[in-house]
Amino acid sequence: MQTLELLYETIYKNNSFFDRKQSITQKKTILYGPRKSGKTHLIIDHLSHYEKGSFLYIDFSDDRLEKGLLEENLSSFIKKHPIKLLVIEHFDFSFALPKINEIILSTIFTCKDLEGFSKLTLYPLDFEEFIAFDKKHSNIEHIFNLFANHGTFPQIVQYTESDHHRAMQDMLHGMLKDETAFHIYKRF
Repeated sequence: MQTLELLYETIYKNNSFFDRKQSITQKKTILYGPRKSGKTHLIIDHLSHYEKGSFLYIDFSDDRLEKGLLEENLSSFIKKHPIKLLVIEHFDFSFALPKINEIILSTIFTCKDLEGFSKLTLYPLDFEEFIAFDKKHSNIEHIFNLFANHGTFPQIVQYTESDHHRAMQDMLHGMLKDETAFHIYKRF
C-alpha cells in the first residue's frame, strides 16, 4: 500500500513531447506498439489533462514494484482515493483489472481483446512526424536521409550525429535479447 501511495503522489511531466498524429481519446484504451515508439510519452501527455490526485500511474517494468502486492491492494486503494484514471504500463494481462471508468493499458505484447476497451497501435514516427520532431535541420533532403538511415523512433531524432550508432546498437540489444540472434543479425 505504501508503494501505491508513492506512485499516487508522483508528478509526471513530459519535458520534450511533440504532438503525434494519434492521441488517446477513449476512456478505456489498450495502447500497443513496439518498444521505444513513444507510448509512455503519449500517456504522460494525456495525463497532463488530469488534475494531480485524479489518476494513478503504474509501470510494471519498474523493478522497485512488487506486482503481486500491487494487484492485491489496487482495488481497495482506488476505492479510498478519488482516482478517475488508472494507467498500467507494460501490462501483461495476467490479472483482473479493478472496476474504474477510465483505464489506459500499454503493452508490447500482441494486443488482446478486453471487453469495453478500444485498441490504439502506436508505431514509430512517420516522415511528417519525424520532420516535426527534428528541430536541428532545415534541409529536407538531409532530414529524409536521417529518417531513412537512422530509423524512425522518436528518441533517434533527439540524438546528435555521433550518438546514432550507439543508440542503434542499444535498440538492437533491446529487441534482440538472445545473444545468438544478435550475432546472426550482426553477421547480416
